[in-house]
Amino acid sequence: MGIRQQLKAEQRRNAVFIANFERVLKPLRRKAMQVVLDNMTGSYETLADNAAALVDEFYLPDFYNKLYTGVGGYWARRQYNSLLGLKADIRDAVWNIQLQQWVSANTGELIVSVEGTLKKWVQKTIQDYVNIAIEEGVGLEALTQRAKVILKNSYTGYETWKVRQIVSQEVLAAYSVSNKIGADSTGLEYTKTWIHSGAKQPHANHVALNGVTIGKNDLFQVGAYKGKYPRDTTIGAEESIGCMCAVAYRAK
Repeated sequence: MGIRQQLKAEQRRNAVFIANFERVLKPLRRKAMQVVLDNMTGSYETLADNAAALVDEFYLPDFYNKLYTGVGGYWARRQYNSLLGLKADIRDAVWNIQLQQWVSANTGELIVSVEGTLKKWVQKTIQDYVNIAIEEGVGLEALTQRAKVILKNSYTGYETWKVRQIVSQEVLAAYSVSNKIGADSTGLEYTKTWIHSGAKQPHANHVALNGVTIGKNDLFQVGAYKGKYPRDTTIGAEESIGCMCAVAYRAK
């Protein structure tokens, strides 16, 4: 299988991961939203802030752990096998140990990128309506009830794209880091080649990197950033969001 065909196959597998974890995250966020709808109260001045304060994203650490362990375990094992031509032992494999260590060390930092997004959206959605309602002379009780309806109706559309954005980004990030962990776990020296995804609206810097090959410990220059692989945590959001590129690892 050629590199381009392999990338397409890996993208299809990641699409399955994305769909699966969307189904996990959506109900968790809906439950968080229901708490807001059931309990939001306040004055004209405090309603939006009070509602935002009710948002509790306590589920994120467990969700991130399951996503990175599940997606990462699959790709780390495949990369390990690919370079060594062996069947990895899921109980004792070095790649599994390194993946667990990476997840434990980085989950908190990863959560920061999405923690608070729902809270900010709730605050803005309600405040925007409150500003209009005040100008129209709507009473506080009617305003509160109408704000709940607007929040509930608006959430449906917001959830569809926001959950997809979060899950897609994290699945692809897990795909990148776990392939690197799988390669490192072999103990082999290797090269890594940037493979552009062929997206319809590509990042110009990623197109320029297509086919660039560097050493095991070298970094790719991605615009103003340097990273070990696409979507590395050292690469800024403007170069990571929407990126579907990959790295081809080749043993020396």
